[in-house]
Amino acid sequence: FTGTSRGLCREQRMLRATLSLRTRLLRMATTRGAKPVDTLIFDLDDCIYGRDTGFTTHRNGELVARFMVDVVGFESADEAMTLRNEYFERFHSTFKSLSQMELDGKLPKNAPPNPQKLLGDYWAANAEFRKFLQPDSDFVAALKSLPQKKVLFSNGPRNYCLRCLETLEVREFFPDDQVFCVDDVAPSCKPEPEAFAKVFAAVGAEPSRCVMFEDSIKNLQTARALGMTTIFVSGPVVGGVAASANPAIDYTIAKVGELKTQLPSLWDGVL
Repeated sequence: FTGTSRGLCREQRMLRATLSLRTRLLRMATTRGAKPVDTLIFDLDDCIYGRDTGFTTHRNGELVARFMVDVVGFESADEAMTLRNEYFERFHSTFKSLSQMELDGKLPKNAPPNPQKLLGDYWAANAEFRKFLQPDSDFVAALKSLPQKKVLFSNGPRNYCLRCLETLEVREFFPDDQVFCVDDVAPSCKPEPEAFAKVFAAVGAEPSRCVMFEDSIKNLQTARALGMTTIFVSGPVVGGVAASANPAIDYTIAKVGELKTQLPSLWDGVL
């Protein structure tokens, strides 16, 4: 054999040994109770970006109020937000809330038809993304190296969600066919099981092999009931990997930038 051939054979043996070791580790972890993971599903608002950024307050406050007055036709922001907040408590999505308001005859007479379909473009054009959102270099590095499929699943409208991903510099990790927003799963939305089912079917995912990253306990409860492993993204108040007293939560982290330090077994394909 030439020196080159011997070098290639040695590299091949090392590669086989590495793969064999990873296989053994995967089997050991599975035996200890960890589950194989091939799909990571991320919420967006207050999850990929934190609530401490102030962006949600901006979007769900002044920006929604302006939309309700300028586009939907309410006479005052107070009137608009009182109704919006009442519906938001029920449906957990401004998009779905607007749709239901129209069905219930609660919108002004001069409101455009299907005003929820205008929301994503309005937020994308008017939200102050760069004032509030900054890329998390640790999260970007984690997404680059994690072996699993990455999926976005949000109750926000699609055009708005894409602007967020672009601003946070993670758009490249979420292909178009792995981005699911409220307009993609309507008339359902989180926490309805039907919305989750649409995502599973579209990406070919088995719930038991999926991990859900969420800040909403209601959404985590559905995810857990469907067999997913659940990660509560708590924000800056609570951190560290620990099972919460809430049975819907498997692990808790403070922010998604902690994936490498708090959930390292994901890089071995298990959790």
